[in-house]
Amino acid sequence: MSKIREYTQLVKKLIVLVSPLKLFMILAILFGSIGHIIATLIPVIGGYALIKAMIGKFYFFKLITILVIFALLRSVLRYLEQLCNHFVAFRVLEIIRDRVFKALRRLAPAKMENTNTGELITIITSDIELLEVFYAHTISPISIAFIHTLFLTILMFKINVLYAVVLVIFHLIMAIIVPIITSNRAKSIGDIQRKNLSDINSSIIDTFYGIEESAQYQFGGERRNEMLEYTKKLSRSATRLSRIYGGNMALSNSVILIGNICILISAMYLYKFGYVNKIEVVVPIIAFMSSFGPVSALSNLANNLVTTFACGKRVMSLLEEVPEVEEVVNGKDINFEEIDVSKVSFSYGSEEVLKNFDLAVKKGEILGLKGKSGCGKSTLLKLIMRFYDVDSGKIEENKINIKEINTKTLRKNHCYITQSTHLFNGTILDNLKIAKEDATMEEIKAACRKASIGEFIEELPNGYNTKVGDIENSLSTGEKQRISVARGFIQNGDLLLLDEPTANIDSLNEGIILKSIWEESKDKAVILASHKDSTLRISDRIKQVKTLAE
Repeated sequence: MSKIREYTQLVKKLIVLVSPLKLFMILAILFGSIGHIIATLIPVIGGYALIKAMIGKFYFFKLITILVIFALLRSVLRYLEQLCNHFVAFRVLEIIRDRVFKALRRLAPAKMENTNTGELITIITSDIELLEVFYAHTISPISIAFIHTLFLTILMFKINVLYAVVLVIFHLIMAIIVPIITSNRAKSIGDIQRKNLSDINSSIIDTFYGIEESAQYQFGGERRNEMLEYTKKLSRSATRLSRIYGGNMALSNSVILIGNICILISAMYLYKFGYVNKIEVVVPIIAFMSSFGPVSALSNLANNLVTTFACGKRVMSLLEEVPEVEEVVNGKDINFEEIDVSKVSFSYGSEEVLKNFDLAVKKGEILGLKGKSGCGKSTLLKLIMRFYDVDSGKIEENKINIKEINTKTLRKNHCYITQSTHLFNGTILDNLKIAKEDATMEEIKAACRKASIGEFIEELPNGYNTKVGDIENSLSTGEKQRISVARGFIQNGDLLLLDEPTANIDSLNEGIILKSIWEESKDKAVILASHKDSTLRISDRIKQVKTLAE
């Protein structure tokens, strides 16, 4: 029962998610219901005409006319049902992807750092694709099966209540009991299969990005074996699901066969004792045997529902996840003058990184943060950016807690440059304008000169309009990092947060960049985190950041 309640709650949430499409979903159900009723009535009318012919009252032309009209109606209604369902399918993909990407943007960047990449890729791709099947090809069949069964139950009841009872019993078995049996047999296999798919996605991504290291250290065999092991696990879970689905088909066919036998016995019993005539024997039997199309579809849905619900849970969990930091939209807007970090402590889960840490910087100052790798320098800059909230203590700008400052204002005032750089698919110019969409070419070129990357870009085949994809493999880590530094200069924030900004840059270019940072600091505050003395030499003062073990 707990599983049914869980699935019921999940279905409610999924339906609310696409409420703008309810009109088209209702139309699909309406067209499908009428179409299936007509499909069932076609053999019933044929059987009825056959009995009439046997007793001498047969209108051939009238029968053919009705059957042709019904056949055409069935075709048109089937087309309209599929048209509505496919419209829903494509719009569902658009709506859910939009919601998922908005959720990821709300949860970022903490979500990106703390979540398995393969898992996110699986959610964004295959999970959403499977949910489209749920909306377009699950909700509609369930509703159609209910309406179709209700219509036939009323029809059977008008002939004899026993017919109606037999029909309801076997339709309920097909629509509810068979799917429950399948679901119980599958249990958590759907979740396991999705987990296996996430694992293999992660392994492929790791192997792809680490292909040079694998070749250098002859580690390819281990990577191959890991992917093979994940593939075997995925294959085993898929095989288990396939066996369950095969058992489901056999069970469904057995139920239909037993149902047909029961309706025949019931008809013979009623006819023997004079409760029904010949027409009332043939018509119900044909109607019953023709009635399992919609409920058979429900029974077969159990094959996919186990996996679909696993996907639905993952997508809804993402959409409902509470972000590490809530965006401030009704706070204060300020012009940066100074920042104070007071008695700040922070932990990643149970791992404490900072404890009672203090610093203060004003415009016109360069503060160097020096410490070993893992001491918390990068974490401190992320806290100032408010990617995370402090566990205790406070961070203030202009004597105002940063939790009270509008997030857009905070990010506009802060220029955060890290040693890792991602270049998006597009031109070099597009990637530079990420920092400031309306930046002029004069601003962009000036920033690139300061970052010692301008001459390199101008020598490219198409200069600033060169496609990143055309040169990405030839770009060094240092060149990418200098593009990142140029972005920071273009943004022109009043607080520069620099996390190892010259870690992958040669000494000549490092000197040019540090000179530019020093010149920029005349009317800005700079916090420069590095473990290199050569980088920190431009600092007005240096703050030592020690690991908690020191």
